[in-house]
Amino acid sequence: MEFKYILIVIVLVYLPVLITGQYTLRGVPESYAVLGEKYTLQCDVTDSPIAVECRKNDVFLCSILSSTCESQSTDNRYKCGCINNNNKTLYLNISNINKQDDTTWSCRGNSGGQGSTTVTVYYGPAKIRFNPTSDNIDVIEGKTQSVNCLADCKPDCNITWSKDGQYTIRGVPESYAVLGENYTLQCDVTDSPNFVQFRINNVAVCSILSSTCESQSTDNRYKCGYGPENIIFNPTSDNIDVIEGKSQSVNCLADCKPDCNITWSKDGSTTILNNPLSLSTRYQTGSYNCTVRHTVLNKQLTKQLNVQIYYGPDELTFSPDVTSIKIIEDGPDKLTFSPDVTSINIIEGRDQTITCLTDCYQCNYKWTGPVSSPTKDLVLTQIKRNQEGNYRCEATNIKNTNPKTRSKSIQVNVHYPPDITSVTSDAVNNETDEGSDITLNCNVDSKPVSTVTWSSSTSTDTNTGQQWTLTQAKCQDTGIYTCTANNGIGQSTTKSLPLNIRCKFMLSQYTIIYTCTTNNGIGQSTTKSLPLNIRCPPILKEELKKEKRGKIGEMVLLEINIEAYPEPSFIWKQLMSDVEYPFVKTEKVSENNFISTLELILDQSSFGYYIITVQNIINGETKAKTWGIKIIELGNFICII
Repeated sequence: MEFKYILIVIVLVYLPVLITGQYTLRGVPESYAVLGEKYTLQCDVTDSPIAVECRKNDVFLCSILSSTCESQSTDNRYKCGCINNNNKTLYLNISNINKQDDTTWSCRGNSGGQGSTTVTVYYGPAKIRFNPTSDNIDVIEGKTQSVNCLADCKPDCNITWSKDGQYTIRGVPESYAVLGENYTLQCDVTDSPNFVQFRINNVAVCSILSSTCESQSTDNRYKCGYGPENIIFNPTSDNIDVIEGKSQSVNCLADCKPDCNITWSKDGSTTILNNPLSLSTRYQTGSYNCTVRHTVLNKQLTKQLNVQIYYGPDELTFSPDVTSIKIIEDGPDKLTFSPDVTSINIIEGRDQTITCLTDCYQCNYKWTGPVSSPTKDLVLTQIKRNQEGNYRCEATNIKNTNPKTRSKSIQVNVHYPPDITSVTSDAVNNETDEGSDITLNCNVDSKPVSTVTWSSSTSTDTNTGQQWTLTQAKCQDTGIYTCTANNGIGQSTTKSLPLNIRCKFMLSQYTIIYTCTTNNGIGQSTTKSLPLNIRCPPILKEELKKEKRGKIGEMVLLEINIEAYPEPSFIWKQLMSDVEYPFVKTEKVSENNFISTLELILDQSSFGYYIITVQNIINGETKAKTWGIKIIELGNFICII
C-alpha cells in the first residue's frame, strides 16, 4: 500500500497542466497605422506557451518560439520576435502598410490564450474628383447645377471651394476662440480685388480698400487691416560692421496698416530697444531681432540683424601686471588620472587607456605594474586577466637641479564572463541508491562572482548556489542536472551531469518484480517471479537531441525514446505548417519503453520546429506531454539584430 501512494505522487508530478493566460495586443506608439509606412503591434503574454502565432483575419503570418525567441514568417513584410529577449513581451513589425491591413489582428499561444485588436489605416487626401466628372462645366442662367468635390481620405477631409483666386481664412495663433477674449482671423489673398470684406453669417462687419488699405467697420468690436509685411533694414544689409566711436543708425521698416509697433532686442534679451537702433560701442556686438507687431491684428514678424563692432588696440597690459618676472622651474604638482578614479573595472579583451596628469614644465613619466609604459599614457590593448593588478605612475621634473618625483597608484580589475570548470557530485560515478543524500557541486571561474542556478530535466525544482543537496533522493530524481552561471558579462554558460538513482525493487523506473517462494522442508525451496508494470505517463528515457542539421535532398532521422505504461501513441507535427505525419515508426523495446522515429527527405519546407505529442490513457484519463526538435539547414546562417 505504501508503494502505491508513492506512484500516485509521481503521476501528479508528470501531469501536464496548460494554463491559459491573458494576451493583450495593441499598436505602438499609436492605435492607427498610416498608408505606406511601418507599424508595430505589441503582444503581452502572462502564461508560458511553447509558441505564439501572429495572425491577420485568423490567417497565420509569423510565429515565435518562446524558449529561444526565434521566429519564422510567411512574408518579408512581417517580422516578429521578443522585445529585449523577454518572451512575455512580443512584437510584430509590419512594413509598407496598405488598405487591406485595416482589419482584425491577433496573437495566439498554443496554450489557447489569444489577444486581438482592430488596426485602422489612415490615408489621403488623394484622387480629387468632381461630380459631374468634367473639369469644365457649362450652366444656363436660371437653371441650378450642383458640383460635388470628392477625395479619398481617412479620417474624412475638410473640403472647401474658392472662386477667382485663392482666399484662405484661418484663426491665428489658434483655430479656436475663448469667451471674453480677443481673437484674430487672417485672410490670405492671391488675386487683386478692389476691396475685401469680412462677414459674419454673410453680413459684412469690416471692409478693406485694396488701393489705400483704409478700413471701415460696422462696430467697434471689429477692426481690420493688413500687415506686417516685407521687413527691411536701412542700411539694407542683414550684416553690418561699425568702427567703435563712429555712430551708426539702423532703421527697421515694414508695410503695415495701421502703423505697426517696431522694437529691437539683443541676443535673446527681454530688454526692449527703440527703433532706429543706434550703434557705437564694442559692447553692442551681437545679434539683434527687429520685431514688427500689428497692434490691431495681433500679428508680428521678426527679422535678424548681425552687428560687429571693430575696436582697438587699447593700452597694453600684462597678466600678471608686472614689467619683470622670474620663473622657477617646479612641479610635478598633484597627480590625477583620466579617467579620474583610483580603481577601474575593465572587461577582458577590451582596450583601455589611463592617462597620468600633472602640472609640470617638463616631466618624464613612467608606469610600473603588470604592464609598463615610458609615457604618461598606460595603453592596455585587449586586456587579459593576468594583467589585473596595481599600477603606479611616477612623474619626475627633469629640469630641476634636484629632480622632484611624485607618484600615484590605480587598481585595475579585469572582469571576465563565467567559465564552469567542473560539475561534480559526491556519488560514485554519479550513481547512488534510492534514499541517499547527494550533493551536487558547480565550480565557476568568473569576475565578478557569478550567480549560479541549478535545474533538472525531470523536475521543475530549481536551486540557487554553488551546491545543491538532494535529501533522500528518489527514483524519479534520475535525470540530467544543469548548472547555469551568469555574472552580467557576456552570455550565461551551462554545464550538465547525468545522475542515476538506483531504485529499490524495480527492473526499471516503473517495473517491479514480485517473487513467490515455497518450502515444506522436503528438498529445495521453489521460487517463481512475476513482473508487475506500473501505469505511468510518458517521460523521456534518454535525453532528447533538440537540433538536427542537414541539406536539401538528404535524409534526416528524428527520434524520441519514451518510458510509459500502458503503451502510448505518438503524434508528429511541423509547427509552421501544422501538418501531421502519419508514417512514423514506433519500436517497442520493453513493456514500458518505446522509441518513435520520423524519417524525412529534406526540401525547402522541411526546416523549422517539429512538435512530438506523446500520450497514453491511465484510469480513463489521457496523460500527454509535448517535446520539440528543430531541423536547421547546413550552410545557412542567420544574424539577428
